[in-house]
Amino acid sequence: MTRNALHMAIGVAWLFTLVAALVFWTRPFWTFQAVLTQRLLDFAKVPYRLLLLPVIDLSRGIPVYYRPGGRTFVVPVEYSSLKPGLALLVILLLVILGLALYQLKRIALPIRVSFLFLLVLVVSTILYTSFVSPVPPHAVNRLSIDWQYSGAVVLLLASLIFVFSVFPVKGPLWIKFGWLFGMLVYGIIWNVVRISVVLSTLYHLGSMPFLLTHYLTGIYIDFIYIVAFYSLALSHLARREVSEVGW
Repeated sequence: MTRNALHMAIGVAWLFTLVAALVFWTRPFWTFQAVLTQRLLDFAKVPYRLLLLPVIDLSRGIPVYYRPGGRTFVVPVEYSSLKPGLALLVILLLVILGLALYQLKRIALPIRVSFLFLLVLVVSTILYTSFVSPVPPHAVNRLSIDWQYSGAVVLLLASLIFVFSVFPVKGPLWIKFGWLFGMLVYGIIWNVVRISVVLSTLYHLGSMPFLLTHYLTGIYIDFIYIVAFYSLALSHLARREVSEVGW
């Protein structure tokens, strides 16, 4: 077995270890994040109630119906869906703005495409909350955050992408694991910050800024930091290879 193949096998073994850890240690993993989130919410002056609900044991199988468990934040919010007429007006204005920005050739194409993707998400959310759930005039007066917001799935996907794209590359194993662990630590810290920022935005600024913050700090930042750590790892491995060759 070549060194690269051995590194790949070690990386796959790490993925199985990570899956087992997330399944059997879901509660302490979320509890650690909940303690940090609690401090950030106190700093942002966001009122909340912290409930300790029965924990779902993922090692016994995923339940058919989701129910909250473990440390659960309940944040009071004044949120109600837009009235149908206003919702359609907002969507029309967003579509016009999106088409206008897409025509600007000075803006790089990837940025324009990303903006259109964000626009689709926001418009879809407005349509859903205005015409499907909650049905007007029903209003949401609280928001619950629990273990399902721990970011475990994102960490697993990030590790999967990193292992299969970086570990087959020639280079020392310690560099690969170093950047992998760095990415995971960053992902956990960012997830805590994201939860606090999203809840603070919803409580202090309302539903529309919340929609933008929720999407901008979600898939976009996750994609950016995964690509960033992937690029840094490859750059480090390339510099190491060049220095060993003697250039």
